[in-house]
Parts: sequence; C-alpha cells; structure tokens
Amino acid sequence: MRFKTLVRLIVPLAALLVLAGLAAACSSSDNESSTPSKQTNFAGTIKIGVMGDYTGPAAASTAPSLQRGMEVAIKEINDAGGVKVGGQAYSFTLVPAVDSRSESVATIAGTQTLADAGVIAAQVATSYDPQAYAQLKDKKIIMFGASPAVKVAMVNECAGDAACLVSKYPYFFGTNNDNRDIITGHIKMITTLYPQIKNIAFLGDDSILAKTLGDGVQIAAQRLSLNFVGRQAAPVGTTDWSTFVTNLKTSNPDLVVTSTGAGFVEATRTAIQLNLAPYVLTWLMTPAQVALLGDLGTTALFGPDWRLPLFPQEGIVPPQYKDAAAKFGVLTGGSILHAGWAQTTYNFMYLLKQAIEKAGTTTDTTAISAALEGQTYSGPFGAVTEKGHLNAGPTGLFVATKTQYKIFTFPEYPSADKAVAADVTYTQNR
Repeated sequence: MRFKTLVRLIVPLAALLVLAGLAAACSSSDNESSTPSKQTNFAGTIKIGVMGDYTGPAAASTAPSLQRGMEVAIKEINDAGGVKVGGQAYSFTLVPAVDSRSESVATIAGTQTLADAGVIAAQVATSYDPQAYAQLKDKKIIMFGASPAVKVAMVNECAGDAACLVSKYPYFFGTNNDNRDIITGHIKMITTLYPQIKNIAFLGDDSILAKTLGDGVQIAAQRLSLNFVGRQAAPVGTTDWSTFVTNLKTSNPDLVVTSTGAGFVEATRTAIQLNLAPYVLTWLMTPAQVALLGDLGTTALFGPDWRLPLFPQEGIVPPQYKDAAAKFGVLTGGSILHAGWAQTTYNFMYLLKQAIEKAGTTTDTTAISAALEGQTYSGPFGAVTEKGHLNAGPTGLFVATKTQYKIFTFPEYPSADKAVAADVTYTQNR
C-alpha cells in the first residue's frame, strides 16, 4: 500500500528529525497542557515534567511520541475525576517540555528547569540520561523513561537483582523491561519465526546509544546460541554507508541489526541495496519509513517495538486495537508517531496515579516511589507491571516484505530459556 508523501521526502532526514522535534515541542508545550476539561473543583494540581532531545543530532520522533502518550493519559485521568488523595481530587498538569538538545550541558540545566517548575516526576529521554538521573535523584524528583544507558548501568551494577535496583536507583523507573532483555526478547521472537537465522551482525554509528545497543545484540547472540559474526561503527553523521556495509558483508550474516540515530534510514537502505543479509532488524523503523527505502527485493525487514506494534498514522493496526491506537492522533510537523513509545508513557501515568493514591500524598516522592514498586495497570494496551523499577508488559514486531506487512504481538517478552507464542497475527498488503 502507499503512504502519504511526507516532508521527509524533500529534506534530508537529519534536518527533518530536528524540524519534527521542534514542531512537536512547540505545538504541544508552549503552555501548560492537560488541564482538566470536565472536573473543575480540584483541590490542587500535581505537576509532571518531560525532557527530551527535541533538537540536535539525536533528535527524532521518539521525544514527541513519548510526550503524546503522557498528554493523552493525563487528559483521561483529569476528565475521569483526577487523582484521589485524602478524600480530595487533584489534577495532573504537564509543564512545558524541556529540550535537552542532545547535549550534556543542556540536559543538566534542564533538570533544574524541571525542579524550578515544581514537578514531582518527569519523563526523560535524552542522550545523557545517567547525568539527568544523578541531578534529579538529588532533587528527589521521580524520573521515568526507557533509556538504555541508564538501564544498562543499573543492570551492570546490580547484576539484575531487583532489591539492588530499588535501593541504588530509588527515584528511577523504567517504562519498559531492561534493555538487554528487550534485545534478547526481540531477537528470540524473530528466530522463533525464522529459525534458519544463525549468524547475526550489527551495523550502527559510534554514538552512545548505538554502542549500547550493539553490546546488547552481542550479549543476546550469546544468550540465544547464535553466532555474532561482525560489527561496524560509522562516525555520527555518516551519509554514505557503502563501505561499512561492504565490510560487514564479508562476515556473511543472516540477520543484521541496524541502529544509527538520525541516519538509520540511509543505513538500512544501503544494507538492502547491497544485499547485506536476507533479514534486517531496525528498531526505529516504522512502515512510513519503509516506504522511503524503495524496493525491498528479497529482504525481510523487522521493526520490533517496545510495546504493541501499532501504526495508526499509517493505517496499519490490528482491528482489535484500532480504537485504542486512535487515542494518540497524529504528530505535527511531518513527524511519524511511534505508538509503542506513546504506550509506555501512557501506561506509566496510570501507574503513577495509582501509586500516589496508594501513598496518600501528592508531594512525598519517596513514599510515591515506594508505592510505585509492584503496581499493575491493565488498560487498552494490555497489562503492565512495575517490578524491580522496570516495567514488564506486551510487545511485538512488524515484518515488511516486498508485498506485505505482518504484525505479531506477544503478551510478554520471551527470554533465552522461555518461548512465548504470538497472540495476534495481522497481515496487510503493501
């Protein structure tokens, strides 16, 4: 099927991502948002923050998608009567978004901006999340997000022990599973569907994110008894990927994992054009971006998601999730909504509401953090549980071939020693 031709087709991708982030930030963050529209007798407001790389080399539609999930949940919660504490109702208010600009200095300064705004919690998705967490922890502000950098540091320090994670990172909460478990789970899904895959390689740039994901792929290969056969890291900003793809091709991979920040579309296109491998996995890819790749030939392209793989903006959604996915609407500025990311923050806002009500306070973030641990929320996108300060829930992936899309959803992530069967399979012609 054909998708609308977006602004992406007439400007370089990196510039588009910057413009999209700016447009999304400006369109939804110039004023305090998500104020109550039906309930008017709230006793007070609970301020929530958001900080992300809306501009700079790491800018993508990730930040506005995460923000959109929060906006939708906050409006729903407020419209339903708000947060109930001590016999009174309080509204959530999302303060203006902070642009960390893909910079360490701007990220650290942004944490002070959030503190000055009086937030009790903030969703943070930056290139420098560890630095952000260090600052927010000192201010006793709850930080929630899906940063691989923070999560890998947590796992390395605590060796996956939940009690250690809770004590060492008291104010950090993941909106997804641990990064290494996510990577292992996604690759396990793919090799379950395509058991002929034996050799795996990684193609990325030399950014912090790509290095972290590349390390995770190598670990996943070991866990799953696959052969990790090669890795190429291009400088950030690379536009000609042919040399890196050609070098990696000599290792004869069956599956290549790509993650390259703003250059991921061009890297993936080159991998397909040069027949790098019969199977390619790209985490940031959406069906709209698949349309920019040209003829896929014999390549099968995987787009795993952090939650359910739903693409309302492109019209690719299993029928049973159409109403739920429509909640998120459309992003402005030509940016494509990542509904999987939006689901993570949508779910977390409901978990936070429940935790505040359990703690019986709107201001004591230590008590609220304690109450968050173990919370479960069952909503339109399935059930999620906050355990060990990480978040377990449903996931899935789409598979694009020359002629069709397939969506597979899973009730949870599989692991190296646990297979999980897909519970929804949906096919749509391209």
